[in-house]
Amino acid sequence: MLSELKNFPTKLQWQIDRRAHIERLLFDVHSFLKERSDFWQTADEYWHEMSNIVGAAYSLLRSVSLTELSKEREEIQKQTKEFIEKVIHNLSDNSELTTVYYNNNARYRLERIYLHNESLAQLPSFQRIDDLRREDVGDIEKLDQQGLWDDLFKALRDCFGRFKANYN
Repeated sequence: MLSELKNFPTKLQWQIDRRAHIERLLFDVHSFLKERSDFWQTADEYWHEMSNIVGAAYSLLRSVSLTELSKEREEIQKQTKEFIEKVIHNLSDNSELTTVYYNNNARYRLERIYLHNESLAQLPSFQRIDDLRREDVGDIEKLDQQGLWDDLFKALRDCFGRFKANYN
């Protein structure tokens, strides 16, 4: 408990900063869609990419407050069991499992965008996403989740910026 309190200001500041980043991006996505009330009629390539942008943004919004992990499988297993019990009884989801899930979900969606549009390789932020894909990181829970969140957010922000610039 004492160690948690010692890191609390740093962790809290990181979470507040990143929550502001992702909320601003979500606001930009919302504004983009609000200005284009007929977006639902757009070509499939734009529709699918926007769906993945929204999905990745939501995953990062959910994971931002859950990013401090022990990275120990025994602790993750213990929290996984506790999480399942909470879901069954309370529909609660605040554990290391959900952090890894939401970050991995965002990564997956960004990888799908990348695989359908390899021009994203030109964006430095997407090179990290591609590196993760090529390395086939099997133990994502062992990665620094705050660092991963930052990498995912940068790629998502740059992806949406490119999307807006290329959309008719």
